[in-house]
Amino acid sequence: GIFDEVREFPPMAGPPEPIPLEALGAYLFEGDPDAAFSVYESMAAPDRGIIVTTKSPVRVRRRVGPAPLIVWVGGSGEAAEGEGPAAIDFEAGRLAAGFLRERTHPVLYVADLEQLRLLAPFPRVLEFVKGLIDQAAVRGGVLLASVDPKAVPPTELACLRWNFDHVRRVG
Repeated sequence: GIFDEVREFPPMAGPPEPIPLEALGAYLFEGDPDAAFSVYESMAAPDRGIIVTTKSPVRVRRRVGPAPLIVWVGGSGEAAEGEGPAAIDFEAGRLAAGFLRERTHPVLYVADLEQLRLLAPFPRVLEFVKGLIDQAAVRGGVLLASVDPKAVPPTELACLRWNFDHVRRVG
């Protein structure tokens, strides 16, 4: 109710502009997650890359190979046992922060932010994402995240955008 008009802008034509390897900050890519992932692939050397995803690591490894570390995020409320996913509100943030501390100038990719909303209430997801942004900044790294803007309510999307240094529409 605070805006007179909301307009949709067409997505960019073609792939997004590359981000310089020495770039810092947090980048939110709205639209095609494959385009956002291609930016991650262009920046992440094997010793710098970390992927945070709701997908099973077995599925992700088929695409990225064995090099990057993968934080598999699952539901909230219970700590994971064994090889299961890390709970978003107990283990996932601590696990990702530990991986970030082990790397010099890490490149962190948070895939499909809209999927995290299925695992926990939005305030918990926002707190998780803000924590990752802060940890990446402390380590002199880059955080890249993808979101489908049509799958997130406008107020939540605005909150996400507010926390990122750069927002780009892709594909």
